[in-house]
Amino acid sequence: MHLRFVTAGESHGKALAVIVEGLPAGLPVTAEWVDRDLARRMQGYGRGARMKIERDRIEWIAGVRAGETLGSPVAMLIHNRDWTNWQEIMAAEGPAGEPRRRRVTRPRPGHVDLSGVLKYDRVDARDVLERASARETAARVAAGALARRLLDEFGVEVGSHVVSMGGIEARAPADLPVPLNDAADRSEVRVLDPAAAAAIIARVDRARNDGDTLGGEVEVVARGVVAGLGSHVSWDRKLDGRLAGILMSIPAVKGVEIGLGFVAARRSRDPRWAAATSGSRWVSWPPGRPPARRS
Repeated sequence: MHLRFVTAGESHGKALAVIVEGLPAGLPVTAEWVDRDLARRMQGYGRGARMKIERDRIEWIAGVRAGETLGSPVAMLIHNRDWTNWQEIMAAEGPAGEPRRRRVTRPRPGHVDLSGVLKYDRVDARDVLERASARETAARVAAGALARRLLDEFGVEVGSHVVSMGGIEARAPADLPVPLNDAADRSEVRVLDPAAAAAIIARVDRARNDGDTLGGEVEVVARGVVAGLGSHVSWDRKLDGRLAGILMSIPAVKGVEIGLGFVAARRSRDPRWAAATSGSRWVSWPPGRPPARRS
């Protein structure tokens, strides 16, 4: 089984569309399951004005019948409520030769505007930035909700929580709560540390008054994952590589770490681990088979 999704749509266009391919037939699904994750996407303290406008809901277009997937590609539509304010500007067709309305001719630093207009030979950066907008991630969330629904059948839970924001670190408990998302969602800033939450909210208020934005770090945890996902034999099938690539494709994500990640590059080998693995002691695997030894 190989899940694949593709999205379409502009930030202020009529709608976003997403097609998910590879889901098995007979998987029970509901729009409510997907809409719940779309609603979670719009939560959070300090959210942008666009989040206050939209009320994201999916519309099934294909691949689902009587509450079950058919095994064919699943297509979903997410209408943009803000489209009513942009119909003339973002219209798919218009009089030939008529000047573009609301043209963007000054590329924003730190965005894809300049490279996009040069690559595609456009005179209006809006043709680029509308697609490069974070609004596109709403379609990804819809696709991810279906993937999570499939994982739920196998007892796999995927959750996340914020570990730092604006330079303020949140202390998470040694044993993360289950389900993780339910616990994190109870905080306006999705942290598991109430003291840090208050400090982060104050930091967000200060940044907003200064006309600034904040960055942060999020930890994603998957429980119940079986061994053997991905493959060591080919670079494009390695699980770590595929996960990092997907996350890095989100515009605001600028770093991905697995496990200790960047910390591991600055850490020496633990002497306790070195002592435990010295010599030629090996674990027997599978159980009952004489252990392999190396001189």
